[in-house]
Formats: sequence, C-alpha cells, structure tokens
Amino acid sequence: MNIIFFGTSNFAAETLELISGKCSILATVTQPDRKKGRSLKVSAPPVKMEAAKLGMDVLQPADINDAQFLRKLETLKADAFIVVSFGVMLSKSLLNASKFGALNIHPSLLPKYRGAAPIQQAILAGERKTGVTIIKMNERLDAGDIILQKEVKIEEDDTACTLSDKLAPMGANLVLETLKLLEIGAAEFKKQNEREATMAPKLKKEDGLINWDLPTADILRKIRALEPWPGTYSRFDGRVLKIVKAEVAKSGDFSKFSPGEIVLADQKIGFIVKTKDGAVSILEVQIEGKKPMSAELFLRGHKITLGAKLG
Repeated sequence: MNIIFFGTSNFAAETLELISGKCSILATVTQPDRKKGRSLKVSAPPVKMEAAKLGMDVLQPADINDAQFLRKLETLKADAFIVVSFGVMLSKSLLNASKFGALNIHPSLLPKYRGAAPIQQAILAGERKTGVTIIKMNERLDAGDIILQKEVKIEEDDTACTLSDKLAPMGANLVLETLKLLEIGAAEFKKQNEREATMAPKLKKEDGLINWDLPTADILRKIRALEPWPGTYSRFDGRVLKIVKAEVAKSGDFSKFSPGEIVLADQKIGFIVKTKDGAVSILEVQIEGKKPMSAELFLRGHKITLGAKLG
C-alpha cells in the first residue's frame, strides 16, 4: 500500500523508522525547520532527520493546508496518510486526499487524553494503563472513529521516555495491521464515546515547576512524566535547579520541617526535600547552563544548609 507519512516529533521519527520497508512511503511531510534553544539555532524536526537517513523525500510546507500543496499531494495518489504527532490540524480537503483517508497513531486509549501530551498526562494522573489507538481522522482533535486499540501497563518507574519507547513499536504494528484490514475491506470503525473524553493539552515550560506542598507520590509522578521536556525544576539560590531523578526518602522523621525545606544534605548520599506527607530523596539534578549530575556531585560544588528552602 502506498502511503504519505506526516510527523514531527521523536515519537513520530521512531514510528517512521519502524514502518519503513514494510509499506511504500511515497513522501514524508513534516513541519519547517525552526529556531530553538537559547542560541536560536535553526534545527530540523526529528522526522526530517530520520527521513533523510532512510533516503526518503521530505516535504516541509509553510502552510500544510495550502491549496497548492494539496494539489501536489493529490498527484502522488496515495492510498492512505499516516499521521503521528504532526502538531498542526489538517483541513477536511487534506484529510480526504487519499483513497482511505488519514490514519492517526495516538498514544493513549482514546477517548481519554486527546491532545498533544497524552503520555505525560497519563503518568501525571496516576493511570495504571495506557495504550495506542488508530483512528480515521476527522476535523476534530483526536475524535475520529477508532479502528484498532491496544493497551499496555504503566510501570511504577516508567518515565515519559520509557513509556514512549513501549508505545512507538506498538503503534507502528497497529497501523500496519490497519492498512492490511483496509486493503481487504475488513476494517471496522467504532465511534468514540464523547462522555468519556478527556484532554491532554500541550505542555509549557512553567508546567515543570514543583509545588512541594503536594504529596510525595504526586511530585514523583511529575518528575517521571515531564522528563525530558519540559522537565521539573525548583529555584535554589536564585537559579533554576532541574530535578532529573528522585525517589521516596526511605526513612527519617521529617515532621518538624515544612514543604520545600532541605532536611538532609550529605556529599556521599545527596539531599532530601520535605513534601506535604513525607520527603523525596534527590538523585540527579541539573543547574542552569550545566550538564545533569548526581546529587552527590552537585553538593561538592554547592553548599546547601539544612533548613534551606527550594521554591
């Protein structure tokens, strides 16, 4: 089956790699190169870099819904479009520009967690399972009819990265199965239950600020969910301190401390921060302008006194 692939993110790039060679990809469509970081260096989307490695044609329209671009895609006569975290809504004309329409690989159990950050939001909410859904896209965000769906357990130590690594191959296999079903006319379409729909909006940098007044479990889920981006952070000594990895503080009486206070600081074992109902042991941090480092190494170069507060 001949397809055109639409995607932008790392998750999409991994999916592209997994399905390449298993179906005929006529072209890869991704967003334009953009300036990123403090240096505002122009960077290519991960999908563009992956497509280049695979020797595929890459299209980067300034406006995905431009009429001229639509005509260009129509000349390719694709059987289907596969869309994975592309980042821009497709017009009705574009959605209908291939024989079987546009198929979306969405990393959640739709209708739960529609939107840009379903993996992160599932971890934040304390879900015990998530999965991948293949839908036939319509003009509404992640609201198309479900064709196939598969679930996976969220482990206690799963981060957004490890969960993404599980879901990408699952999604690739499901969409290939979907293409086979469409080809033989055996695909079934199930409407989503709108009453069960929840949203997973795009994350912002400020979403990573840790509120130490929250329970320990909520803080640890946030650290796992938002790694690597936007990352979780606190403010220390006038600077942003990113918390890369942490765990429940295993022992100690922290009742006399208030949330956010340093209750232990030791160059051999790191430091511990009070939460609403206990404390977390900080294992890995990153100070502004530096590389991630162990908490022990951080303490060798930064003096932290008991009772100092992260904010």
